[in-house]
Amino acid sequence: LKRFEREDDAGYQARKKAACVYPVTAGSIKTTVGTVFKDPIVPQNVIQKDGETVFEDLPPALAALLPDIDGEGTDISSFLRETFTNGVKLGHSFILVDAPEPVALAENQTSATLAQVQDRKPFWINYEASDVFSPRFEKINGKQKLVQITLRERVREPDGDFGEKIVEYWKVLTPGAFTTYQKVKEDFEIVPERGGTTSVNEITLVVFNTDQPRSFESTPPFSNLADKNIQLLNQESVLDTAQEYIVPMLHFAVESKEAAETLSSIVLGSNRSVATYPQDSKAGFLELKGDAIPSKERRIEAIKTEMAAMGA
Repeated sequence: LKRFEREDDAGYQARKKAACVYPVTAGSIKTTVGTVFKDPIVPQNVIQKDGETVFEDLPPALAALLPDIDGEGTDISSFLRETFTNGVKLGHSFILVDAPEPVALAENQTSATLAQVQDRKPFWINYEASDVFSPRFEKINGKQKLVQITLRERVREPDGDFGEKIVEYWKVLTPGAFTTYQKVKEDFEIVPERGGTTSVNEITLVVFNTDQPRSFESTPPFSNLADKNIQLLNQESVLDTAQEYIVPMLHFAVESKEAAETLSSIVLGSNRSVATYPQDSKAGFLELKGDAIPSKERRIEAIKTEMAAMGA
């Protein structure tokens, strides 16, 4: 919300609190996402073979992940809906393919048991573009390869006997390894137990971009509409403020500063009366004409028309 010239902090905060955003941009994003994900994602060419469901177009290991793609019970449709929503909001978003740490084998144990590996499945994690920083690429064998990137995570952790707190971690990924730092005030401290190695020598991060395929930069598809939405917010705030000042105000014509200060503190209402002294004191109402109000109202309607033309 734009601040008026010479507007004090109290007045600006009060105006911000009273301002109401016309929910066009958020509604357009929701409509777009709803159109794309009107129907759930269903693999094609599904057959029954020997009493089991077989996905002919998917490897069995991948098909087994679809009902719980993130390890927290989220199916593939709901997960990708969030990916798509994040991408439409900011222009692009990310999916990290992760997996549990390798099984620690006991001494003299040559392979993991079924009990050790049965729940250790790969999982996907959504990241918004605002939580992904500093990608570094190198040209290897003629192709650009991602060699380092930083991911921000906010984790709920216990605080005391009953409370919770949000802890911010920054994970730096490199091919085959990752290092984690915890943000403490304005500094970062390494957290050795949250770092380690990975089972593949790649950074398994995938970008979904609504603007440029495979790019880590984008322009949000609704950015122009959002700009208009902000313009509308400011115009409506100006109009609301102007209407506050065209309400009639009681005015007294007095002969001394002391009398003016006394009368200025009077609270008016239907159950109050005002007495003035001396006998020839004058009272009346001041009212601004508000000639600019219709012009401002027309401008607001024009902005709404422009937003509608943008698909709002």
